[in-house]
Amino acid sequence: MNDTIQTVSPSEPPAPEVHAVDEPELSDPQPSARGGPPDSASLVERASSLSVLVAVALALVKLMAMVATGSAALMSTAVDSFGDVAASGMIWLSFRASQRPVDSGHRLGHGRPEAVSALTQAAFVAGAGLFALSIAIRQFLYPEPLHHTSWGLAVMVVSIVATLGLVSYQRRVVTLTGSSAIAADRAHYESDLITHVAVVLSLVGAGLYGLERLDPLIGAGLAVYLLFMAFRIGRDAVHSLLERAMAPEMRAQIEARALAHPGVLGLHDLRTREVGDERFVELHVAFAPDTRMGAARLAADRLEIDLEELVPGAEVIVHPMPAGDDPET
Repeated sequence: MNDTIQTVSPSEPPAPEVHAVDEPELSDPQPSARGGPPDSASLVERASSLSVLVAVALALVKLMAMVATGSAALMSTAVDSFGDVAASGMIWLSFRASQRPVDSGHRLGHGRPEAVSALTQAAFVAGAGLFALSIAIRQFLYPEPLHHTSWGLAVMVVSIVATLGLVSYQRRVVTLTGSSAIAADRAHYESDLITHVAVVLSLVGAGLYGLERLDPLIGAGLAVYLLFMAFRIGRDAVHSLLERAMAPEMRAQIEARALAHPGVLGLHDLRTREVGDERFVELHVAFAPDTRMGAARLAADRLEIDLEELVPGAEVIVHPMPAGDDPET
């Protein structure tokens, strides 16, 4: 029997050959990215960096315009821009974190810091929204004339132009890369265009037509919008932090794919988890008792590759075991 094992053991090295064939495919995009157009990762990084720069610039100029004019509507949109800084910065940081490989300390990747950052952002936006709402209410009850409305209008025109340029670039990046993070950021900036137009109307009404209560009224509406955004950001962040099992339909597909794999007699202890955008699949598969360990491990590796194709982006771990063994022992 020992001689038989020795004669088949040299056949085990094909396992490294499978991985060796895959390695050039993974490294191909890097050389092409140097000589050709930017790859998807570079485009996403550029888009997220540009978003942060635009958000910081708009937040600062709006803050200065708010101080100069005393506009409650400008205060609300300035607060919104500081929220944009946090949101765009979070996307940039999460992108950088996503480039880090999964390690023993982060088996599900590095997605949870993004959710924690989102909770922090939600708390900041909620607090700032309440402050802006209180200022708007006070100015509505005790209206005061605005000053330097032309400066405020100039700042808002610049904000609209800058936002349109950013949204146009983000739309192009989403078309080329399909990035969901950039698509969400673009949708947020598109909604900002509505708030910018509302601020322009408030400044025109207050500055040209003396409608002193129009500005705090629009400012209060924008503050309520900020509170709604804070609630939505916080809710999504909490959902991302909570682990949950995959949908029953996906679990059924995983079981069917595993059982259809050559040599698999059964499966046990299937565990699936989702944490934000990260997915994790672990299961025990049973092979015939006379299957050699090397052959079983090679079959398990192939099954892992098969399941990773079924569940894109998932980390899959398959434990081979002889049929009839208890996986808990």
